[in-house]
Amino acid sequence: MPIEGSRPQTVVQPALNNTTTASIGRFYEKRQQLYGALDQYNKALICKPDDTATYIDRSRIFLKMGSIDKAQEDTSRALDLIDGTSQNSNLLLYYVCLQKGEVLYADGEFELALMYFHRANKIKPAQQTCLEGIRKATEILECTICNSNIHLMITSNLIHSKEKQSKQIDLLHRPPIRQAPDPNRTGFKRI
Repeated sequence: MPIEGSRPQTVVQPALNNTTTASIGRFYEKRQQLYGALDQYNKALICKPDDTATYIDRSRIFLKMGSIDKAQEDTSRALDLIDGTSQNSNLLLYYVCLQKGEVLYADGEFELALMYFHRANKIKPAQQTCLEGIRKATEILECTICNSNIHLMITSNLIHSKEKQSKQIDLLHRPPIRQAPDPNRTGFKRI
């Protein structure tokens, strides 16, 4: 028998299901059961299609599964959903920027990834994850710009580098970079 003034069960139930479903998704994710986690996050988004945190979580799963395009879509959708007036917008923006940086990094967009890691670091300074992302993105950009003998390999989260297997160059018998100056030319003095 419903009590007058009480809320009906059907109104409360979807919010409870969404929270429970997302929690079960995190449970599966921690145990590396990615398909189970993806299924739970999909169910949570059916109940509440504008839940920014669930888009972030699902993006993380897609990234772990190697679906970078889908992870990119979810982070873009999460960025679109963040409302500047909500109380948790800074915290959600931090997590979205961090996830967006990870996705861009995995996609090889190191400059943009670095920008999003810096953006997240600006919201919550000195967080280990941000600093690690900034360090790795900066390091990879410096390596690709300065050293052509580095071959990049993308792994699960961030990137590792290893030396390319190249031909050994005999430094004693290599051709000179510059020609020796001609002593007969004017303007050169022998010392």
